Amino acid sequence: MNNVVGGACAILNFLEEGDHLAVVTFDDGQDVVSDLKEVTPLGITILEQKLKLVDEDDASGGSSLHDTIVRSTGVIMEKWRSMRLASQGAAELGVFWLIVMVAGADTCSARSIRDAAEALRALAEVNRQARAPMVRACFLGVGMTDQSHAALEFLATSCGNIATVLRVTKPRAVHPAVVALLNKMSESVNRAPPRVVVQVAG
Repeated sequence: MNNVVGGACAILNFLEEGDHLAVVTFDDGQDVVSDLKEVTPLGITILEQKLKLVDEDDASGGSSLHDTIVRSTGVIMEKWRSMRLASQGAAELGVFWLIVMVAGADTCSARSIRDAAEALRALAEVNRQARAPMVRACFLGVGMTDQSHAALEFLATSCGNIATVLRVTKPRAVHPAVVALLNKMSESVNRAPPRVVVQVAG
């Protein structure tokens, strides 16, 4: 299995009922594997099967990372606005996680890296408005060149202190890196409200 897709499956297994999840995969375009919805055991099983099919069919070699980040941050912003209208306070909203896993530099996005960075800055603004750590972002680069990873670090920096960027050079290290990351992110927030996770795998 593709190492990035394997990491995405590890995230699925970490979630609990009541969490909300959207999954977007990308190569030279984007495929919404799952719209944002509440997690169920059956839904997780179906998503794992879909991700494996995406893995088997992926042969383009392209990467529309910037376009996908803009799209995924939009999903979080829309969900946050709707939840905020229905909630009495930030504590009831839960925590939004954007998890981006990528194995190469962007090659074919219509959007620029600065467009993606601007979209990510909007996530940091959510924390400022809520006066609480509402959003967390993580960027996991798998087997990337120094130049490609530097671009990923630039995107993570755009989020300010809400972001973590990891570099994994060995394929077999992807799964344990994802598990350790999820445990760290989970410990850093109050787990009581549902998490809203938008994961991007390329």
